[in-house]
Amino acid sequence: MNDYDGLEAAALAILRLDGPLSDEQWAEKMVEHGHGDEREMFELIDTFESDERGFFEDGRNIHLRALLEGRILTHRVTGGEILVDIVEIGNEFSPMTELVDNEAKQRGYETVSTAITPSAVFRERGVMDPGWPSEGLMLPRGTLADFRPGDVLGLTVENGRIDTRRITQPLVEPDIAEELLELVGDRAAYIDAVAWQLMYENPSLFREATVPLPEMLEAAGLAINVDFVARSGFDFAAERQRTATNMLGRTFELDDAESAALDAFLTLVQDAIHVTGDDRTQRIREAVAADPDSWAHLSDPYLAHAALQLIVRMDGGVPALAAVATALVSLVPKSARASVHWLHAHAVDLIGDPIAAERSLQRAVDLNPTFEVACLELAEFAYLRGDATHGMSVLRHIGLAEDAQQLRALLEDMLPREHPGLGRNDRCWCGSGRKYKVCHLGKSDATLQDRARWLYSKADHFLAVGRGEMELRALADIRTAYWEKTDDPLSQALHNNPFILDVLLFEGGLFGDFVEERGSLLPSEELNLAQQWLLIERSVHEVESATPGEGLLVRDIRTGDRQFVAEKMASRILTPGQFVCARVVPVGSELQFYGGLEPVHPSQRHELIDMLDNHVDPEDLVDFLSARFAPPKIASREGNPIVSVKRGSNSAN
Repeated sequence: MNDYDGLEAAALAILRLDGPLSDEQWAEKMVEHGHGDEREMFELIDTFESDERGFFEDGRNIHLRALLEGRILTHRVTGGEILVDIVEIGNEFSPMTELVDNEAKQRGYETVSTAITPSAVFRERGVMDPGWPSEGLMLPRGTLADFRPGDVLGLTVENGRIDTRRITQPLVEPDIAEELLELVGDRAAYIDAVAWQLMYENPSLFREATVPLPEMLEAAGLAINVDFVARSGFDFAAERQRTATNMLGRTFELDDAESAALDAFLTLVQDAIHVTGDDRTQRIREAVAADPDSWAHLSDPYLAHAALQLIVRMDGGVPALAAVATALVSLVPKSARASVHWLHAHAVDLIGDPIAAERSLQRAVDLNPTFEVACLELAEFAYLRGDATHGMSVLRHIGLAEDAQQLRALLEDMLPREHPGLGRNDRCWCGSGRKYKVCHLGKSDATLQDRARWLYSKADHFLAVGRGEMELRALADIRTAYWEKTDDPLSQALHNNPFILDVLLFEGGLFGDFVEERGSLLPSEELNLAQQWLLIERSVHEVESATPGEGLLVRDIRTGDRQFVAEKMASRILTPGQFVCARVVPVGSELQFYGGLEPVHPSQRHELIDMLDNHVDPEDLVDFLSARFAPPKIASREGNPIVSVKRGSNSAN
């Protein structure tokens, strides 16, 4: 059991013994029992989730398995449920189904959902309706064999275990209407929380088969809306909006007007997931016309970013956002249009159309030249295109913004080099015969060496802006396992050596993702290089000869191919007979090592080749080639010395 599991077990034991407890009381009890300080324990209570944890309407926590022990809930089965031995959970059983754990699954009980459970599971049971059940309890086969529609099924907890029982006796109708009305009050209450609090305050309730919970609630004069209950006549829609607005305000630190505007925008996108065509456009027009001033809040880039964070999590949210933004841009106040174009750019980029995304970013920047995040993203597109002049001009709008410093340095490296000795009307330096002003003035005169370096840098930048960060850090931890410990193993692993980055790009497949997602933006020379590089596999090469300062003749021992690799530095260090693991890639008419050189001991080459032939995982490859950094052993089991290569050594022996 790890430390977190141990703390969770301790917390649940305390809740079982002393509950119900507020979060603060629970954290204090944890401290009293010797588990950390109050701040740490409050954070634990605030974040950990468990099927054993329930709660009351007043916010207190309760241990569910203890609370539900010996209780029974009821449900009137339908003909369709009898046929397939699956009952819809609904509000009748939901207070108990949290306890369907692995032990219950072994006995044939399992919660299922059409949104999550594979459709084959339902087909095997004979369920034909793809939308039913939205959430159900799958019972052991034959459980309902003797039932008829309308018969009552009981769900029980006995000795901590979920089980079912056929109910044949008349159902009890407890007289708790007044208590229910007082508990629910004037608000909408979560039905499960109401049931749990009722059980705690009435220890005898649900000890025998009562009418189903929804019937009990309705008999008390309460109305049910999905998972919530309130007094009859309660406006659930208005309450939903108030709750959503308050939640958005707390989550993103917005005032009421900003929260309402964000909620209205999210509602439009949610509607657009299900409504298409003219109806969608009409709803958007009506929403803006109903409160045109509130849409001006979208002019705040922070609000637009909050909307994007939430929409990308919606099933179908991204294409709906693209459609809503297209219709909305001509309807909102002018001050908000830059944000709408920015949202459209992100939506179409996620859909897979970076060209359209670039156009929308340009419109956003044209409308608001100081829109910092839009300027940064547009400059990144210019960087990918190799249009350093445009990229730098965009970044000038946002001055010395910290986030722009690295991108500015990348763009400066790509700026066209001037030829001050040439006049505008002189013959161009390149030998084309045309005048300098129409040939290369203000244009890149980059070599393929430059293009290769920029291409690799762009792929690196593709990772740096959000792809593969966790994977790269994991590789850095493996790489530096035997190195002197630092607070930043990633920087330590990448210092003067791109090996782990190259492994993530190629063995990890992210270079392929980069080309697929951004290839249409690359200059043709770089796209051609990228497509060639995708065909090259990492291999083990034997150095056959070296010409110091010029290159190496190497033999790929996987294929037997001999290649001359232009390599100034390694040609001064490596000697014939050594083995290295590397990728040899074309750069114009030359071949070069890209992604680092890893020394390989002769005894390891066959094992390494086998790994490479079998599409080795990035972690396994880094681990294998980093083992040489382990401290040297004094002797093997046979008594023979084992030699290791120290960090930084280029020797393969």
